Amino acid sequence: MWHPTTLGACLSCLLVLQMRLAGTLSEQLRSASYDTRSPAAPRSDQLWIWRHLEAGDPPEPRAHQPTAHAHNMSAAALAAEIQTIAESSYPNRIVQTVAFAMLYYDFLLTLPLEVERYWTGGRSWASVFFFVNRYMAVLCHMPVVYEFFGNMPEERCRTLQLYHQLLAALTQLVVGTLLMLRTYALYNRNRRVVYVLSAICAVGGAISVWAILSVRGSPGPSTPKVSTYVGCDLRISQKQGYYLAAAWSSILAFDTTVFALTLWQALHVTGRTWSHSLFRVILRDGTVYFGVLAICYLSNIMTYIFVQPKHKGILTTLTNVLSTTLVTRMMLNIRNPDLLELPHRWPSDRSQDI
Repeated sequence: MWHPTTLGACLSCLLVLQMRLAGTLSEQLRSASYDTRSPAAPRSDQLWIWRHLEAGDPPEPRAHQPTAHAHNMSAAALAAEIQTIAESSYPNRIVQTVAFAMLYYDFLLTLPLEVERYWTGGRSWASVFFFVNRYMAVLCHMPVVYEFFGNMPEERCRTLQLYHQLLAALTQLVVGTLLMLRTYALYNRNRRVVYVLSAICAVGGAISVWAILSVRGSPGPSTPKVSTYVGCDLRISQKQGYYLAAAWSSILAFDTTVFALTLWQALHVTGRTWSHSLFRVILRDGTVYFGVLAICYLSNIMTYIFVQPKHKGILTTLTNVLSTTLVTRMMLNIRNPDLLELPHRWPSDRSQDI
């Protein structure tokens, strides 16, 4: 388990660093403001952004915006837009800092257990997907860190945002596969359970692909290209929010089905099976997983539908990190050597090894 003191110190240091960076940025943006007594002339302590604008080289407009509109935009209006984007990025970066700290801290914390329980012995589909889930999260989130904290051209921002959406969908697919294998074992390898869950997963995957393609083709908030100054514009339009909320709703439906099947099996077992330590671990971990992720999924859906564009999707990375971290913990607990000393057969005529 995570040690509260260590984790708290880690998160506190990261949050303090992020707040200091954000404070520096805010001071720079405030110093770039025009003097209200003389709006036509910039103040002497202006940023290099103002010098860039005064030199007659304003940021390029979006492809669908008229060029004349961008050139006619006043420097004050452009500065206000830059400050809006910077301020909207601040809470996003705070949440992402927590998510990344949790991901990499838990990876280092559970690495000895992984070596002990998965690096030796035979291979199975469950172990293959365990490694895919674990190392895809650790390695593939590195470009996402750059998306949230780097300054880059607008085209690269859009590419990274598409990459982030695809990574979220793929992560949930791998996590769903692990949950499916776990439920399949819990039901004594009953293929009907696999068919039901596979159908729900296929429908959810189709909805997710449709949502990502729809978001890709739907215009976002209209803004000049300022990502080279203050980072990527992370705002999502209301229409894009509806598409992404539909995708996360399908994931919530799948996890609800898995939890319902687990609970149903728990209510229809004998007392001897209920006292079986492995069964209790599976039920306990499944309940914790569903409880935490259900709250995250619902919160994520609500942000996509109801909050302002600058805060839509703020919980996406955190939800993905919690999902992959919790399912990793579930898989590690199943291979606890203390449980392997107990019998592995359910009291059923068709019982098979888990």
